Amino acid sequence: MERTTNTLFTAILLVVMGVVLMGSINARAGHRADIQIVQPRFEAQKSRLSFSISVNNFSLTPIEEVRVYYRPLGETRFQWQPMVPDGLNYLAAVNTGSLSSTTLEYYYWLRFADGDEETYPQMVSESNLLRVDVQVESEVEDSDVLILSPEPDEELFTDELLITVSFPRYAGQVDPHRSRLYLDKWDVSSYAAFYDDFLTFAPKRVPPGRHKIELQLYTRSGRLLTKKIWYFSAYQRRREEVATGAALQVNGQLFGETRQEVLLDSLDRNYSQAGLNLTASSQAVSFGGRAYVSNQESSSRQPINRYSAFVQFNLGNGRYFRITGGDAFPQYNPFIVQNVLVRGIHADLFLKFFNVQFSYGRNRRGIDGRPIIDPVTGAVLDTTRGIFERNLWAARASFGARKKFQLGFTASRAKDEINSIQNGGTPQESFAFGSDLFLAFDRQRVVLEGSVNLNLFNSNIRGGTIPFDSLKSLNPDLGDAEKTYYDLAKKFITVNEFLILFPQVAWEAKARFRYLGQNLVAGYTYVDDDYNSLAQPYLLRDTKGFHITDQIRLLQNQLFMTLGVRFFENNVSNSKATSTQSTNLLFNISYFPASNAPSLSFGISNNQRDNNLPGSDPFAEDNQTRSINLSSSYNVMTGSTRHQITASYVNYDRNDIDSTAVNTSNTFSIYLRSFYNSPLQTNLEFSLQESETAPGSPFASDLSFNAFGAGLSYTFSQLASPDDRLTIALNGRYGKTNTTRSVFDPLNAQFSSADFDFNRLYLGGRLIYNAARLGRISLNADFINYSGNQSFKNYVLSARYDYRF
Repeated sequence: MERTTNTLFTAILLVVMGVVLMGSINARAGHRADIQIVQPRFEAQKSRLSFSISVNNFSLTPIEEVRVYYRPLGETRFQWQPMVPDGLNYLAAVNTGSLSSTTLEYYYWLRFADGDEETYPQMVSESNLLRVDVQVESEVEDSDVLILSPEPDEELFTDELLITVSFPRYAGQVDPHRSRLYLDKWDVSSYAAFYDDFLTFAPKRVPPGRHKIELQLYTRSGRLLTKKIWYFSAYQRRREEVATGAALQVNGQLFGETRQEVLLDSLDRNYSQAGLNLTASSQAVSFGGRAYVSNQESSSRQPINRYSAFVQFNLGNGRYFRITGGDAFPQYNPFIVQNVLVRGIHADLFLKFFNVQFSYGRNRRGIDGRPIIDPVTGAVLDTTRGIFERNLWAARASFGARKKFQLGFTASRAKDEINSIQNGGTPQESFAFGSDLFLAFDRQRVVLEGSVNLNLFNSNIRGGTIPFDSLKSLNPDLGDAEKTYYDLAKKFITVNEFLILFPQVAWEAKARFRYLGQNLVAGYTYVDDDYNSLAQPYLLRDTKGFHITDQIRLLQNQLFMTLGVRFFENNVSNSKATSTQSTNLLFNISYFPASNAPSLSFGISNNQRDNNLPGSDPFAEDNQTRSINLSSSYNVMTGSTRHQITASYVNYDRNDIDSTAVNTSNTFSIYLRSFYNSPLQTNLEFSLQESETAPGSPFASDLSFNAFGAGLSYTFSQLASPDDRLTIALNGRYGKTNTTRSVFDPLNAQFSSADFDFNRLYLGGRLIYNAARLGRISLNADFINYSGNQSFKNYVLSARYDYRF
């Protein structure tokens, strides 16, 4: 019977492989890099979404940083995660445990060493964001699984945890060997006592803080019966604080890595980096530091090396005082200070009823412009624009712990140092002040929050503040009221003819309601066109609009439905001839069954942009973009082998008043990962992408990309010690790209079609040795061969050592 099942499954798989051509989506991210993206992999047991891209850098400038920006469907702001290099690939993982939606929107961002930036998709907008479906954590309302202890949201001491769960309906069906019990991210199944209709687990102690329990019950055939998730909080006993307060625990991580690249057959580069994280802690105090060094550090680039040290005094019950010296990324207010590097000093006092945060330091390194010299005459033709050194300070005071209430006030000043460089543009300065309010009711089922912010911005502070009389000579209408404003403003910012006279405004209001299985969010945002806080350079300015999203949970949290609308427009100050309006409608439905059945997700969105100009106007904008996403995932057992199958289809259709921007694309992919009853894992992947751009126009082009990929990994255990492991992994992918595009023939003054075809072969190998006492050593080798109209080879060899203690 088992052989028949395996044969049937193999036959079905071969049919699928024969019908579908696979690979990864291929896209030129710009003129400098070529990106191969892979559909992110969601691991439900670990609540983790893994991102992976392959980047081929065609330029002579190294890639300095790669990020993935993401947000839950319906939200307006993006979060980001750095992507770490792994051969020719870049990897990142996002914890999905705290996400509020089953769908994520995301895009990739690259920055080169010369400061140039690229994204994939290009020209990121609401209409072309990538999407992926995930199963967010929720407390499954299965009345047949009874939680006896600890009850959901129960508070207990660290030494009195006893997990007891009863499931009488499933008596006799549960396989204790397949079922899983997780405490936070740790699998504690082997320590739990499983019986016919209940289980128990009693650890000696758990760390203080909030913890998650997840129970998964499986049948002997590997079918998931049900899943249950709930949370509890643990607190330290006072006598334990006295007894263990002096005990010092030290832990840390160090690593070293070297990577050799040979790109485009001849471009040879070496990257080396090393880092150390060290933390020592007791009940009373914690201290530590971080150091990261790279051979790419250069005075002609923004800082790559990172250094920091901190000391934190624990004041009890979650209160603390922390001071940090070195590099940090303060996040005080998304309209004023948000995730920018500040190299300096940082302080954080958290007392719950009153809190203070402060940062002061350098935000940007000064890099002088370089003269461009005529190679024949030696004359200076021009000068590249330099970058001024920028210093900033930011402070925030707040009242409340942001559980039920918080009122906060944030201020920041950022200023370019005029004398930091000789050749540059114009030095700038900004000052911003804002207030925000957070209110929550009924265990945060109702949340109201808002923020109002004012900003002063000076686009050229060269020469410093000038006397009021000089300003009045430029504008005779200035009177006593303006003199009062002048005396106040010069205390915070340089005042001259380049200062925007009145403060610019940015404000936001948002409400969230969580009742009856729904998560309804509504918000309104307004940002003036000249609002420019230099400590928050990523804020989208000159915009106003609203968004409403309702996420509905049905069928005991197995069916998730999202409905949403966004409407935004620019030209908020009516300073432009016309306004551009953007309307986005979206619908998404996802089914994640508690039983072992296939999951299914379907999403459709429609985005329309219109600036109300007639079609004959060269600046007219009128387009509509529709995207459809369909995906399914299924876990199936064939004998003792577990398979994960994921298939997805994406349709993108753009109609535009500009015929050269019309585009249609279809992408289908399927991914199979198999876990055998041995340390062997294999994967197969297939994909097909077809796209057509500007059909019927002189600039028409079409692209067809398909490929096949396969890989395997095998782990050997207990080679030299009882706890060591050696993993060998091999991966390969072959892709074929066919492109037809229009080329202008100047001799005949006409367009003609030309084919541009190439093949891409990728081979990669990993050798990883891991032992608790010795650390982790990994050796990676990657090879890419392009053939056809595009012909070259890339090699990457890397070695890395990690040690945790």
